[in-house]
Amino acid sequence: MIKKKSPPTFIKHDGQFPLFLHRVIKWINSFKHAFIFAVLLCPLTIFGQAGFDINKTFPSPDVASLGGFGLAPPSPFTGQVDISIPLYTVGYKELQVPISLSYSTGGHKIEDHPGWVGLGWTLKSGGSVYRKVNGLYDEHPKQTPTGTYTNEIGYLYNCGRVADDFDNSSAIYNYTLNNATPTQLTDNAYDAFPDEFIFNFNGYSGTFFFTRPYHNGPLEIKVKSNGDYKLKAEILTISNSIEFDDWFHTVNQEMTVSSTDRSIYKIKITDDKGVAYIFGGDPNAIEFSNNGDYTFDFYTIANAWHLTEIISPLGYKIQLNYKKAGRVFVQTKQRNVLFYDYSYDFHSNTWILFTSGSGTVQHTNDTEITSISVLSPSYLKSIVTPLQTMEFSSSESTQLNYPLLTSKLNDITDPNYRWGADDSHWQKLDKINIIGLRQIKFQYLSESTRRLQLTGIDITNSIEEERSKYSFIYNPMQLPAYNSKMADHWGYYNGHSYAYDENYLTTRDPNSSYLQAEMLQKITYPTGGYMELEYEPHDYKKIARQFPFTIDLQSANKMAGGLRIKKITASPLYDGVPLVKEYFYIKDYLSDSTSSSGLLAGIPQYTISGVAKSAYYTGNYWGATWGSQVMNYGRMMDNNLLPLSNTNGAHVTYSEVWEKSADGFKVYKYSNHDNGYSDKAPKKIIGNYTSQWHEEGFTSMESFRGLLLSSKDFDLNKNLVKETTYQYAIDTASSHYQVPYFYRNLNYSTGYLLSRVSACLFYTKPALLKSINETLYNVATSSSINNLTETKFYTDKFPFGPLVNDNYQPFEKKTTNSDLSQAIQSYAYANQFSYGSNVYNKMITANMVSLPIENINYLKRVVGDSLITSAVISTYKEFDTLILPHRILQYHPLGFSLSENYLEATIGDANGITFDTKYEEKVKYEKYDPLGNVKSMLVFGTKTSNYLWSYKGQYPIAEIKNVPYAAVENVLGTTAISTFSNRSTASHSDVETFVNPLRLGLDTAFTTSMSYEPLVGMSSQTDPKGLTSFYEYDDQQRLLNIKNKDGNILKNYRYAYFKYANEVQSGTFIKNNCLTGTGSSVYYAIAAGTYYATSVAAANALAQNALTSEGQANANSLGTCTGVYAKITLTNIDEQLRKHYADVYVSFFTDAACTIPCTVSNLAVNYRKEGYSASTSALISTINYSATASGTSYLLGEALVIQDNSPGGTPVNYYSFLLNTSSGYTIAY
Repeated sequence: MIKKKSPPTFIKHDGQFPLFLHRVIKWINSFKHAFIFAVLLCPLTIFGQAGFDINKTFPSPDVASLGGFGLAPPSPFTGQVDISIPLYTVGYKELQVPISLSYSTGGHKIEDHPGWVGLGWTLKSGGSVYRKVNGLYDEHPKQTPTGTYTNEIGYLYNCGRVADDFDNSSAIYNYTLNNATPTQLTDNAYDAFPDEFIFNFNGYSGTFFFTRPYHNGPLEIKVKSNGDYKLKAEILTISNSIEFDDWFHTVNQEMTVSSTDRSIYKIKITDDKGVAYIFGGDPNAIEFSNNGDYTFDFYTIANAWHLTEIISPLGYKIQLNYKKAGRVFVQTKQRNVLFYDYSYDFHSNTWILFTSGSGTVQHTNDTEITSISVLSPSYLKSIVTPLQTMEFSSSESTQLNYPLLTSKLNDITDPNYRWGADDSHWQKLDKINIIGLRQIKFQYLSESTRRLQLTGIDITNSIEEERSKYSFIYNPMQLPAYNSKMADHWGYYNGHSYAYDENYLTTRDPNSSYLQAEMLQKITYPTGGYMELEYEPHDYKKIARQFPFTIDLQSANKMAGGLRIKKITASPLYDGVPLVKEYFYIKDYLSDSTSSSGLLAGIPQYTISGVAKSAYYTGNYWGATWGSQVMNYGRMMDNNLLPLSNTNGAHVTYSEVWEKSADGFKVYKYSNHDNGYSDKAPKKIIGNYTSQWHEEGFTSMESFRGLLLSSKDFDLNKNLVKETTYQYAIDTASSHYQVPYFYRNLNYSTGYLLSRVSACLFYTKPALLKSINETLYNVATSSSINNLTETKFYTDKFPFGPLVNDNYQPFEKKTTNSDLSQAIQSYAYANQFSYGSNVYNKMITANMVSLPIENINYLKRVVGDSLITSAVISTYKEFDTLILPHRILQYHPLGFSLSENYLEATIGDANGITFDTKYEEKVKYEKYDPLGNVKSMLVFGTKTSNYLWSYKGQYPIAEIKNVPYAAVENVLGTTAISTFSNRSTASHSDVETFVNPLRLGLDTAFTTSMSYEPLVGMSSQTDPKGLTSFYEYDDQQRLLNIKNKDGNILKNYRYAYFKYANEVQSGTFIKNNCLTGTGSSVYYAIAAGTYYATSVAAANALAQNALTSEGQANANSLGTCTGVYAKITLTNIDEQLRKHYADVYVSFFTDAACTIPCTVSNLAVNYRKEGYSASTSALISTINYSATASGTSYLLGEALVIQDNSPGGTPVNYYSFLLNTSSGYTIAY
């Protein structure tokens, strides 16, 4: 039995070094017989970070960045701004796919890997659904690494049990598995924690969850939207297995076919207008990750589904196609220290044999775990519409890779996955080809020693003549290697290599200079205009604590990792007057306050301790085993142990932000932890252990943080000129907008169960803006004007109505003016007119729930009755299964109409709705084509208007008035009309040839015809008199000339777009970022034609500016430094009888002979202590160390033992101190 030691004392980390950390490090270094124990990774384990959870998903960088942008738009609340570059919009009719680049201004973490458009940038080109796995992935099969269950264990199949048991303490206790019988163990093996499906596409973002109203009840998918739109999510296909092409050697074209176990294959999300977005449905459009050893298919998890189709409710669609380009490896490292001791008692009764026992056990483990995940990313290949194709070309990039450990690669069982770092195929986007229109080319700084960096974008016409260019300049400081221990508490670069000693916390503090590494500093636009960005570190004055959920006020502002925007300078033209905005994240800026308004979402915790009590019982009458255990445990990690109360990924948020511009000042105030929006404790907590910091789940309120509560505008003299306050409708009480779940921590590392379950909620209804109160102040007259706009939603108008009909849309908007009169707008939607299987019921089924059917405008006077100022009803009808507008009716009373006499529209019958008799029909749509294009319509007071279409139904080519549509069909023929509509192209001559029979055959008709340059604009128009105008465009698809039929220019358009190119600009630059020595000189040139301006001189000036910044950055990247030679020396040798001691120094020189000293600064030094037997000369021990050295020499240790002797002075062991290799120096001997 091991002698029991007192467990280490744990204290919380609040800026002071924990006493535990001192003790455990000293204790570990002296401990020579560490125990090795196995940890069974259950769905959620308190010590789960000690291993690598095979059920977790690692998104590719591009998917991860979309998730980040989708959670919440950049805003001063998080210290971020929206930096976007629109590139193109693919469209067909009302369907669109905007293509743009977005940059993240929050700073780069060391472990952030660039996506395919470079570090910090994200290409928005459709969208995706990313799965954040909680517990097991929801559709997990019955099979696990430890065996196969009889019943389904995935949350998807058991979520109804959570709903049934959410308020049942006995059922929750059973779910802890404490003191459970074998039957109870099997019955409660299921996962009760839903995955979060995070989506971001076409301006929509949010999360959806699976749930059921009761056990074995119907599956419901609840969507948490990030806006006032009601989305409908569906799982179209769950496949028993998905096979996908897995390229592991792209050069030699070697591939295997990998597969998953049961997996979601195809997802559908429908917006509130009925447009369907399809994700996945093609293995190339699904991303997979594997965190295991490939011995089981269920280790391979589908973690992202990319947008593959956008389908109009009218049937046409846009298609997005993807490709696989090879797997990539992601390596993570993590240190874990675990100490525990426990006392136990044990009893067993088998037949008539009874045994019992008791004792104490102590364990410790100190490991650094390296794990490799294998990802199979997807890359956009093309976007196809009925009229257009857009192609995306990518290639393998040259960039810094993870320092992959060969030993870890060899741990992967499947030989197809045992390839080296060279077979991690990270891609870069080279070109977007908008076929027939333009090409967009991407330029990079692409080197094996650094992360991929986007340096420019060239936009050319279809024949590759350059017409415009974007260029980017970054901070020249480079980020360190992946997995380097140079990260602050939040993972950002801080320039310090941390070690596990008494300086640990200090070396993980943020550093304001190193945070700036590789951040975007300037964008130059094709116009010659520019934007310059300045950043500063986050700071905070308050901390959001957990358990209890309180706010701690700090005595002074404190710095946190990551960056916020400090200043933006922008000019639309190269020589224009710049616009400057500065941001101040403090309370009451105009009163010269310096108190930060920042709030930190919890302090990172590296240590944890507690006491556990566990009981168990197995067996039956014929034989049983039972017992109990009391454990003291402690744990330390170099990553944060506990979930923080982050807000949509932001660890610092600001309740008050000031903006300064040339016009004055503006202050924004936001909802936050400190003004009523803190996270909530679980509804119930049941378990068998305690700890100083709790590991329970909690109910997050992050959806309701960051709401703008008020804004104030001040002039330059600090006079208040405008004030606006905002109020929101927030519903966290209705169960309809809740998803219940159990957060379970299980741990078997001691052989006995540690367990705790928290009952928590996800809230799904977004905050809806219910009032805006705006006051304008006249400084000169000291007067003010006030306008209050109040909004009522479905639950306000129908407080007892079924919540499934809540469409998040306004049902009433009321504006109260300064004279107290009120303008009221009232709306009605399909859910108010649904009857049986009528068209409005079908609109609800198709999720066309935001389209107003009735719109009424009232004027409520201060004196007198309320009047109706206007009212419109839009009815719908099925036209060959297509739901389309049928009639538009307008309210036309005789004279003024009192609102009390108005009859609101109501459900009529299966054929329509009932409305006030004073309505008159204004428009009637009589015929549509199969694409939903109007063929014939009647406008009240005019004759019938008919339309012909072409270019795949995109554009109308003729308007024919004053005849019925049947007459048009009689002249042209139904087949000919359909054939011409389906054409992709049609010249002016083609259109006129097709339409002219109408002009000749229908004397009473008024015919106007049009032709188009597809995707550009109208190319000709011929009026009923036969007069034609022609339209010409430049190579940027902008209108250039309007000409008459004789070719004479009627109107010309000129654009202030630069046409003069720069001449070659060149220079020589000296590398200036050497840690030591002198940098070499490097030549750099800006090629002719890189920049355009209104004159050659202006273009040269732009090129010279770029040369200055880019040339220095290039020299710092490519230049060389004079060498640093490092040598270990011993001084002050003290030869005593039993031991010999010496001071150990490392010294630095510029020459290999070590004759010329040099000075270093913050240089990482790696060294080792080797022990040898004096009798055999055998190596008996090796201990590795690291240090950060400055100066010409650095003391590694004072009075270190270099020799052990026997009592008589005979040498027993010798010790040598030797340098290990490092990128910062060469070892000299």
